[in-house]
Amino acid sequence: MKKFIKYIALFSLPFIALFIALLVSPYSKKYGYHFRKNVDCNTSWIYYRLYENAAPIDVAFLGTSHTGCSINDSLIERTIKSKYGRIIKTSNMSYCTNGRNIQLPLLNDIISTKTPKLVVIEVMEMESKRSHQDFPYIADSKTVLSSFSIHNFQYFSEVIELAKSRFSYLRDHYIYRVDMDAPKNYRSDFMYQPFDFNADSDDLAQHKAYKMKKVAKGISGFTEFQLQYPKSYLVKMVERLNEEQIPFVFLYIPPYGLEINQPLHYDFLTQYGEVWLPPASIFENQKHWVDGEHLNYNGSKELSKWLVDQINQKVNN
Repeated sequence: MKKFIKYIALFSLPFIALFIALLVSPYSKKYGYHFRKNVDCNTSWIYYRLYENAAPIDVAFLGTSHTGCSINDSLIERTIKSKYGRIIKTSNMSYCTNGRNIQLPLLNDIISTKTPKLVVIEVMEMESKRSHQDFPYIADSKTVLSSFSIHNFQYFSEVIELAKSRFSYLRDHYIYRVDMDAPKNYRSDFMYQPFDFNADSDDLAQHKAYKMKKVAKGISGFTEFQLQYPKSYLVKMVERLNEEQIPFVFLYIPPYGLEINQPLHYDFLTQYGEVWLPPASIFENQKHWVDGEHLNYNGSKELSKWLVDQINQKVNN
């Protein structure tokens, strides 16, 4: 039996060594942002805006596709200029799909390349329990490997994805010579892309019923246990911003039909910073939605107009 175990160990050693080598192999951040074409979000634009576009970013919005569809960054910038005579460079840096941990490496990239005067962090009715699927592609190896937590049930799959991403980079860079430039039509200062149509009223009604039923059930002890992981990343983001003395706020962007006007974890958030609560009328209007989770052009216009005064008051010259 001992001899068998020895042979298995010797057979496994090269594979283990290769796996470790992949984890510490060279990797391109540009590749990470370009490799994952995440749903409707153009993640390659984020890299372009941070690393190839020299324009400053005074206000950065961080969040999911809720932010992507809700924040008309060009409208905010134009309105502030026309209303207050100020130039405040505004950027929608949303990264689609839930998972708070993706926003920490993104925040670090923003801080290392730009000097924002305000960071606006999206919060929904409740933090998402899941880890973001692209975390191993955007974060460096040390960040991923050190992210182990008993609250994160996806840790080991993330380590495997980390190795896969490094292998893909080595293959695509040295063998296939993959082009990673951002599409020319996306080389602008702004991310926002409007959805100019309305959600079906029956779909919205079903979505509202589902959301209210979910809220009525409350948060179980097991769910609260899982939520410690995304909350820990929210705290890490706050700590990073405080280190750099960069002002920040939380912005509440709920789904349609949620009859609560603040996040369920509002008290937790207020321990760390101010929470902006937009008028409920913006989110109650059916004509403001493209589906139950995302605002359309009209909804984003109303929210962005509301944000103009908030940003003007918050951002110092």
